[in-house]
Amino acid sequence: MAAGVHGRASRSLREVASLPGWLQLVVMLAAAGVIAVLALLAGLGAQYIPLVVGGTLAALVAAAPRREED
Repeated sequence: MAAGVHGRASRSLREVASLPGWLQLVVMLAAAGVIAVLALLAGLGAQYIPLVVGGTLAALVAAAPRREED
């Protein structure tokens, strides 16, 4: 992966991490919803959508940068 692409992705994750908690939740649920709709349009069965949403949320939470506490 090019260094510029990775830098942009981590910068956008930092921007999401700086938002209030309720807005972070809304952003993550919106991202999971978009990926679920794309999975449905790609022909994935509706019974697998909870797995897609759960995997998306798990990946977003695991990749989120940690806040530094003083």
